[in-house]
Amino acid sequence: MRRILAFLPLLLIIGCGEEHSSPVGPYPEIDRLLADGWEAFKAGDFELAEAKFDSIMEIDVTIPEAYLGLIWAQTRLGEYEDAEMNFAYLLAVEGKRPVILHRSVDLEPDPSDSEGLTLLIPDSNLVAPYEFTITSTHLISESIYADTQVVQEGDSLYVIVEVDTIRTYEDFIYDIVDWDRGWIKVAWGSENDTIYEPCPISSEDEIDVWYYAMEGEGTPLQIDGYAAMCVMYSKSEDYSEALAHGIAALWMDPDYEFSIIPDYLNADRLHLFVAHAYYNLGYYMKALYEVQTVDSTFAPDTSSATFLYELEKHITELLSGDGE
Repeated sequence: MRRILAFLPLLLIIGCGEEHSSPVGPYPEIDRLLADGWEAFKAGDFELAEAKFDSIMEIDVTIPEAYLGLIWAQTRLGEYEDAEMNFAYLLAVEGKRPVILHRSVDLEPDPSDSEGLTLLIPDSNLVAPYEFTITSTHLISESIYADTQVVQEGDSLYVIVEVDTIRTYEDFIYDIVDWDRGWIKVAWGSENDTIYEPCPISSEDEIDVWYYAMEGEGTPLQIDGYAAMCVMYSKSEDYSEALAHGIAALWMDPDYEFSIIPDYLNADRLHLFVAHAYYNLGYYMKALYEVQTVDSTFAPDTSSATFLYELEKHITELLSGDGE
């Protein structure tokens, strides 16, 4: 997963962490370019839309609506890295970021969980986990199927295991299997225990978790940006980021409607994009919950062999449309 970094030249112009407004004075050409850009976008001419929004930058680089337009045009054109860059600019010109990447160090386990490992996060504003790291002495002799780094401190050797939230058991055996505000549940094992020997986490291990947390309410255009990035990351198959950005948008505005084209993206469709991300990450019950938020009549038998097929099919059918 990629972390979004705003570029220095723009930040030198607009500053950091402060709200800004457009310069005082009439700019009818900006209004015209914005209107033309969105008309082109609605007509499906995404290259023209991108050109119109980009032309605004030659006049004023502090117009957040222009960055929002670029995000959407570039998402539809598959220019995902450019969309990420313009999302960073949008957040910068609108002020303080509402969602921040946090780190909790050496978390305490939940004593009430006797069947697994639930880590207590001292933050009720948890949006979604990003990754976690296990620092261990006893795992040094084990076969670790993960990105590992062996370090030495004094006479002791440690193995550091960095684990992404994406469920790929062929690559590693540790996983974040569930979470909510205030806790994250970690599991260990493998898809095929005859091939991989599980390496359990012990009380000797230290676990650090990086996670997204809400820091503010967000401006309407920032919320539009997070919603757009949920779609962009879904299209680029970066489902962990799609999840975090979709949840953040819905957290800030549970009744979300895209301010420019309300029918194009709203809260229901965001729930479906979040469901799509959950499904692709292997969190099937969370995906089902999001689908039922939109369609309460959908009640598949979760014990059926066809459950996953039915769930994926229903998500795909509900998501079909221009926003997809």
